[in-house]
Amino acid sequence: MLPDFAGNGSAPGGEFIALYGYIGGSTVAQLAGNSTTWLVTDAAPGQVDAVRFVGQAGIGDFEFLLS
Repeated sequence: MLPDFAGNGSAPGGEFIALYGYIGGSTVAQLAGNSTTWLVTDAAPGQVDAVRFVGQAGIGDFEFLLS
């Protein structure tokens, strides 16, 4: 759970979320019908991790960095 995040979209100087340990081809997608939960699917084992933002809306998939 991430309680304090102000991404600033794709604008320069905005915050981003770096998630380490994922293989190339992994994906991030917003959970359908839910504005605060995102699913990270690891390409290798197919494991799915959920990331929940408390009180946040308007976060885009461009604010995630998988490595």
